[in-house]
Amino acid sequence: MIHIKNLLVLLLILVVSFSFAQQISADAFLGEYNKCTVDSTKIDLLIKYSNSIISTEPKKSIYYSKIGLKLALERNDLKKTLVLYETLGRGYQYLGDISKAIYNFSEANKIAKKHNDKEGLAYLNLYVGFLYAFIDNNNLAIEYYKSAIDYFVTTTNYQGLCRCYINISDALYNSNKIDEALYYLQKAKLISEQHNGYRSIFINTNFAETYLRKRDLKLAEEYAKKGMVESKKQNNLYILSSDYLLLSKVYFIQNRLKLSEQYAKMGLSIAKRTSIQKVLIDSYSILYKVLDKEEKYKESAGYKTLLLETKDSIQSSINNNLLEAFEYKKRDEEIADMKAEGMQKNAELKQQKLVSEIIALTLFIVLCITGYVFYSRNKLRKTTLELKKAYREISTNREEIVVQNQELLVYNEQIIAQSKRIKELNNLKDRLFAIISHDLRRPFNNLSNTLRLLVAGSLSEQRIQTIIPLLIKSMSSVSELLDNLLQWSNSQLKGETIEESVFNMNDLVKKQIELFETQASEKQIVLKNEINKDISVFADRNLIDIVMRNLVSNAIKFCNESGEVIISGKQQADRVEISVKDEGVGISPENIDKIFQDKGKFTTLGTNKEQGTGIGLMLCKDFIEKQNGSIGVESTINEGSRFWFILPSTKVNQT
Repeated sequence: MIHIKNLLVLLLILVVSFSFAQQISADAFLGEYNKCTVDSTKIDLLIKYSNSIISTEPKKSIYYSKIGLKLALERNDLKKTLVLYETLGRGYQYLGDISKAIYNFSEANKIAKKHNDKEGLAYLNLYVGFLYAFIDNNNLAIEYYKSAIDYFVTTTNYQGLCRCYINISDALYNSNKIDEALYYLQKAKLISEQHNGYRSIFINTNFAETYLRKRDLKLAEEYAKKGMVESKKQNNLYILSSDYLLLSKVYFIQNRLKLSEQYAKMGLSIAKRTSIQKVLIDSYSILYKVLDKEEKYKESAGYKTLLLETKDSIQSSINNNLLEAFEYKKRDEEIADMKAEGMQKNAELKQQKLVSEIIALTLFIVLCITGYVFYSRNKLRKTTLELKKAYREISTNREEIVVQNQELLVYNEQIIAQSKRIKELNNLKDRLFAIISHDLRRPFNNLSNTLRLLVAGSLSEQRIQTIIPLLIKSMSSVSELLDNLLQWSNSQLKGETIEESVFNMNDLVKKQIELFETQASEKQIVLKNEINKDISVFADRNLIDIVMRNLVSNAIKFCNESGEVIISGKQQADRVEISVKDEGVGISPENIDKIFQDKGKFTTLGTNKEQGTGIGLMLCKDFIEKQNGSIGVESTINEGSRFWFILPSTKVNQT
């Protein structure tokens, strides 16, 4: 008994502590608002403050939302007006005031439709679904949630989509469609896991409710406790109270009545402070059942009376609110009709007045022109002829000047472009000659000298057997250099045609591993593909194939014998990071900045004295950056290096 009481006190202290911490965070917005003098910023702060307290203090949220709405209407800021109408609707929804919630959602809906705001319409369908779920019309709630899902899919809004899946599972659960509810919860869970646990507290609570209905008490308790821990961290009192009541129901079924009573009273304590009526009803319901089973009949009867009174009050409020909502709609229609009729009459009066003014003005102009023509016809004719002649001369001169200016501008742009291109080609020529003279001359000279010695018979058979593998390795290096050199010079001289598409990186890396398997086995190196099968990028497959070939080849060259080369990838929001890691000699800090340079050539020998080409990494950098990506390296001496590049996972809109 003492242990249970201590647990209750500890949990209540935690709830109060988290509530105080959340209040400090929310009050920061209010403090900034009181200091702010810019209306647009003040509206933003009021929106943040109202949303931060909407589940714990809905009345205060409504009060500050109305202040923000007044400012937004005065500034004619339609986007923020729509958000504030939504916030007001949600605040009234928390209080159970259906009519005012519907009114505010209706105003928001008008703005969203007028501006074809699909995201706004999606959220409004979501909130209206909430309302129908609140009055237990789950079928209509499900229809609105599905409509919201259709909108959110077109806007790729994962947050709205996740919320829809959570709420539709709740409505299906209340309709006793447990398997369908679990189906949508799994979809919500998948989105949550991909986006840092977004709304995981709601997902865990819904899982707990669903498994409780299936009588899987172990899973119900597990998910309720997960939700309880997360809701305390986020100070979401609504979910925290719901999790308390779920645990109370689990312990009630298990006949652990003391624990059931304690958790039910903790849920009731939060419900009384927050005025959340759904939790209030659940608290009274479970408490009167638990106390009745404990044979505390008088206390049980008190909670049953409170349950019935609260249900009657809520039902009466719902009926009144629905009637008011109908009246709001009827009043809006009458006002719209009156406005239309008034606008029509005003338009008719304005049209009549405009016609009269046009007739009078026309008569006046005709009289003036007639008098003036008779008075100065000859003089006007002469002046007009002179003006026309002067105007023609000016027009002709101006046109000639404009044409000359345009021609000069075009010539100037062409000269600048040609000069820039000539400079680039000259630099490219110098770089190509430097690479060819340095890297191609030496291996070909070695080959030529060796062939002369063979022809002269100056080499023994044993010496020939020693030299041939070295020549093969040297020619392999030359071949690789030529391949990279051709690719790089082609991209620099006339540009690569980028043909981007979405493709699977796991498949591409598999082919690279097959390509380099023989080379790796010579050094007893293990090649590992740790890229998930569902990771894809939006890029040119051929160019990325060249990049991966260079990175894997380098990793094998610089990896120690019997080491590992690991190719991995990870999703980062709408981008993907691919990395190639080796267990090799590493790169010194002073050489890190040289490896991607494009003003010269930097290379070192591999662990088996393999010769690098010096332009492979420069080629990789060029290809990655042309595809909206970035590339880099991390290295530790004698431990190894990790080369990485980042590419979009979907098409990038370029402006």
